[in-house]
Amino acid sequence: MKAFLFSIALSIASSFYLFGQNTTITANSYDISDNLDLQAVLSVFAEAKDLEDFERKLNDPESQISNIDLNGDNYVDYLRVVEISENRTHLIIIQSVLGNDKYQDIATIETEKGFDNNYTVQIIGNSYIYGDNYVIRPVFYRSPNLLVFLYGPYYRSWASPYYWGYYPSYYKYWHPYTVNVYHKRIYTHVNHHHHYNYVHSYRPHHHHLYSRASRSDYRDAHPNRTHSKPIYANNRVRENNYKQRNDHSNYNNQNNRQTQSNRSTVNRNQSQNNNSSNHHNSNSSKPKVNNSNKSKDQKSTSSNRNQSNRNRTSNGSAQRSSR
Repeated sequence: MKAFLFSIALSIASSFYLFGQNTTITANSYDISDNLDLQAVLSVFAEAKDLEDFERKLNDPESQISNIDLNGDNYVDYLRVVEISENRTHLIIIQSVLGNDKYQDIATIETEKGFDNNYTVQIIGNSYIYGDNYVIRPVFYRSPNLLVFLYGPYYRSWASPYYWGYYPSYYKYWHPYTVNVYHKRIYTHVNHHHHYNYVHSYRPHHHHLYSRASRSDYRDAHPNRTHSKPIYANNRVRENNYKQRNDHSNYNNQNNRQTQSNRSTVNRNQSQNNNSSNHHNSNSSKPKVNNSNKSKDQKSTSSNRNQSNRNRTSNGSAQRSSR
């Protein structure tokens, strides 16, 4: 909802029929959750070599994965990573750094390794920011190196050493973008070779682990700014947004092809018109025949022929009489 950062033009009340129940959804123009794309976070997770590298990629001033500014200082918040593990389970909590000893959970990545050595990964958006049960379970097209690290012999636990006023040397402040600009920019950072499956119901199984490092200082200070949209509708909107981006890209390609086709048609029509015009001009340049003079000449010739015939007839009659 982030009214202190983005100006909210209006609120739209709409009703959806979900799971056989009428549910009223208050959709705001922009929401905190619109400023951190969890598909992009999962893409970064799949590329990182360890948890320290994962935190670095989240805060890379070049890629600018995050656009969240909860404390309203007109700078994107630094995101720290805190990890807790137990047996074959790892919880990787992403938190915004808001002030002196002030943090807010944004999302949590859960990883588990089964006894069949298969990995399960899911990211859960914090309910205060993303709504209840905002869960994505990715299917990676190849096994991430970070999973190999978490369950390998070189694993070491990670709790970010950075805090308000103390950041790594590579980190630089940047101003947040408008939501529309952020969405356009972040789309290129989502690895579309992966599949992102939205789960519409989720029961936490590791609350005892999560509570060890969870922080909700912003939620406690601003309880009324919680996410107001039920998760099923929210997920559907987000999935449609990605489809619309792909459709928009395809539409542009089709538009370009159609424009080229139209240009070709116009060129052909212009060529035909030019040929027709040239043909018309060539005919018009020919000298015209005077049909009236031609008719008079024909009549004069016919009259002369008749007169000649009459003279021959008269001369023949005169000769026969003399004989």
